[in-house]
Amino acid sequence: MIGAGTLRVILDSTFYNIFGRLRELKKRDTIAALLFGDVEGKVHANQVLKEFIETLKSAGSTEVQVGAISNEQVRETLYQLGYSDDDTVIVHELEKILDEEDVVGGSDSPALPQPGIEKEGISASPEAWGKTGEEGKPKGNQGEEFYKLLIRAIHSTVELKKPYDALPIAVLYTSSKPLTRAELNEKVRELNKLLGRPYKEKSVSNSISNVVKDSTIVRIVIENGVEYYSLIDGIRKDIAEQLIKLYEQEQARAELSAVSGDMEDLIKAFVSFFRSYVDDRGRKVYMDKIAALLTEKPSRSLEVDYCHLNSMSPDLAKWLLEDPERVISAAEDALRLVLQEDFLQEEPGSYHVRFYNLPATLLPRNVGSAQINKFIQVEGVVSRISEIRPYVSRAVFVCRDCGHKMIRLQKPHAKFMAKPGKCEECGSKDIVLDREKSTFIDYQHLRIQDAPEKLKGGEMPRFIDAIVLDDLCETVVPGDRVIVTGVLRTIEEGNEKEPILKTVMIVNHITKMSRDIEDVELTEIDIQKIKEEAKKPDIKERIINSIAPSIYGMKEVKEGLALALFGGVEKPLPDGTRIRGETHILLIGDPGKAKSQLLRFLSNVAPRAVYASAEGASKVGLTAAAVKDEFTGGWIVEAGVMVLADRGLAIIDELDKMNDSDRKAIHTAMEQGIVTVNKAGISTTLNARATVIAAANPKHGRWNPMKSFAEQINLGPTLLSRFDLIFVLIDDPDEDEDRKLARHILNRDSKDFEAYREAYDPEFLRKYVAYARKYIHPKLSEEAKQILEEYFVKLRKRVKQLDDDGIRPIPITARQLEALIRLSEAHARLHLRDTVTAEDVEAAIRLMEYTLKQIAMDESGVLDVSIIEVGKSSSEINKIERIEWIIKQLDNGEGAPESAVINEAGVWKISEEEAKKILDRLKEEGRIYELRPGHYRLQEEM
Repeated sequence: MIGAGTLRVILDSTFYNIFGRLRELKKRDTIAALLFGDVEGKVHANQVLKEFIETLKSAGSTEVQVGAISNEQVRETLYQLGYSDDDTVIVHELEKILDEEDVVGGSDSPALPQPGIEKEGISASPEAWGKTGEEGKPKGNQGEEFYKLLIRAIHSTVELKKPYDALPIAVLYTSSKPLTRAELNEKVRELNKLLGRPYKEKSVSNSISNVVKDSTIVRIVIENGVEYYSLIDGIRKDIAEQLIKLYEQEQARAELSAVSGDMEDLIKAFVSFFRSYVDDRGRKVYMDKIAALLTEKPSRSLEVDYCHLNSMSPDLAKWLLEDPERVISAAEDALRLVLQEDFLQEEPGSYHVRFYNLPATLLPRNVGSAQINKFIQVEGVVSRISEIRPYVSRAVFVCRDCGHKMIRLQKPHAKFMAKPGKCEECGSKDIVLDREKSTFIDYQHLRIQDAPEKLKGGEMPRFIDAIVLDDLCETVVPGDRVIVTGVLRTIEEGNEKEPILKTVMIVNHITKMSRDIEDVELTEIDIQKIKEEAKKPDIKERIINSIAPSIYGMKEVKEGLALALFGGVEKPLPDGTRIRGETHILLIGDPGKAKSQLLRFLSNVAPRAVYASAEGASKVGLTAAAVKDEFTGGWIVEAGVMVLADRGLAIIDELDKMNDSDRKAIHTAMEQGIVTVNKAGISTTLNARATVIAAANPKHGRWNPMKSFAEQINLGPTLLSRFDLIFVLIDDPDEDEDRKLARHILNRDSKDFEAYREAYDPEFLRKYVAYARKYIHPKLSEEAKQILEEYFVKLRKRVKQLDDDGIRPIPITARQLEALIRLSEAHARLHLRDTVTAEDVEAAIRLMEYTLKQIAMDESGVLDVSIIEVGKSSSEINKIERIEWIIKQLDNGEGAPESAVINEAGVWKISEEEAKKILDRLKEEGRIYELRPGHYRLQEEM
């Protein structure tokens, strides 16, 4: 800390008083004119004042009021010194100021009084720097402290080639005269020695060369063939201004070194902090922020970095954590004082001071009784948010009998309003709330739960309820990942008999975090290993083998799941919509095929994932809903799985058992990545850009290869068409495969198991996926585009016309083409490629053909995606339409006989079994009905 003696050196006490007075008078801009005006102007100012003093003395005057002085030049000079018309000039005080040569002097020295600089160079006076050594050279730590402060000022204001270039600039700044090269060399080395020799001899020499060659920093004057160096006036001025700021900061830090808990001390401490904190670039951060409250977008909150506060006053920062409500109140009082005194705001109004960046961050699951009444920081995801309601922060009660008014400040976490029991004047109990005089602010209830990516396998998310007030309302929506600071309070419910209390967090500050996958921390070593592994030719096989290695086989399924982890590239469109990058996958098949086990593995290894069962989903379901809030009694929006998993994986088991509302809402969520809620006066749209990995069971328990795909799953065509890949897992007995499966199961509990040796550990796979998704955004090469185009056209040309009025099977649509693009991009991402190659496209085509052959082959062996898109093959649609046409033709008023319909269907190559199945389906769908047993009529002809 700079000693008291240094104060005389850095800023003369008289001059420092003037500086403080100027600040109070809001004339900080005159400091530069006074301190750093040109030398000629300073000399002129000296002469004007000296002549004025002599005039006063000759008249026998010892003082005079500034406003009474007729000489305009004298008045203007006194204005520059901080005087106003109402001030009285004391003659002997003014003489004292003029006697200080460095204040309004004529030398080419910096405006600040210099730190004990002798004529011969860097030596310090005993008064300024304490003891001196040989030849008056600086000794002790006071001189060192000043030069460290000066070098900080230089680093903040001068653009240096090297950090050590600050040394010669510091020497030139503190010199009272221009220096020769030899003098500069000597003094720079002395300064380096004083500072403990932080730089080697070569660096010191380089610093001098760098500075003297820079014409933007140094002015060179040649006399008698000798070069003399001095700082350019503008550089000297900038350094001096910054030195003042840093000195003020050091003084404030000294004042704040031992703050008591007294309210007045707390307010003074915050005033000092706001006025004096300076960042590395020399900005008065909080004075600038306070000015912005008034000049930029209207705001009522001043955000304060806890680290800044702690660096200035650890005691004050500690008080904030331990007694937050009183400290925050003191900070807000201090803010109002600064607005009044420094910004001339007579009635500043209501402003908040909000603190962020605390040293410790908790998850909701870690918040407990130890944090009650403390200022804490919590990280999580917003899972629900209430409607905005008015909150009476300052209640005014009126006695109906005598009219006496009583004020009660309310607590946002209280269940009941605090009100006087009786009138303070007359004792009457007839008291009512005066709504006109009371103060209302916005109130909103949030629920913040553990983010899925922060949970370990099997952990259930916990939550914390929170209250936000005033300008913090409507700053977040469900699904937002946030870091909040605030005070943890117990809820006053009015039931003192119950010893178990609920808690709620009164939020002070909210920081919204990016939703991109940045949650996995990657070190330089991690990144280097990821890049090295990506170069290996077997990287794809290693990653596929790393997907649930305890499960035998399923290579194609694991490949698809791996590509879903990496995902394609999202493409925003000019109309505000987007082409999704998420690759959705559905697993359907027999029990015992490890569907749920695969899903569980993905939920543990994905950088961000939310696991849920559609059958056991909460009342908000898989998307989001408006529900009644037990905390406030009002309506709230609560996020479901898709919203919570935004930018991650929504892993849904038992998808076939989801409710009807989810079935409708999930369509938009899967394709457009949004969920809309419209209920109870709430209308909002939430992001749900999640990759869906789902599992479902066949309608009748096991897969029947004799039945069509659409007949065996309880999911509509519109939902099925959203999945890029659908895998059917059939438990088909095979002796060789069964033996391998048994051997795999029997050996998988061994650490030396071959499947584990061929796989990456889950943590590395998680990091690999996170890196690829964050940094790799591949684009299609021209070759890749050409292959996709040819494949698309070729498949569609292959279709044969059934007849003149028949519907052709559709082997591929634009939806499958987009899926191929996503899969190709994901394959390129897996290899950390910025360009999609032919290899990537061919891998995507092979995988899609594998799944389509399982689910989209009609009875004639033709690929037909209508089975997925419509729920029926084109051939089946043709046969249904043919049966309807036959019924219409054979209906003679009493309905078409079933036997006649079947006979006529045979003419059109529709078997009796097929005809009966179609008749049953048409009856089930309500498209035909029976006039009497065995006689049919089309529904439209009723």
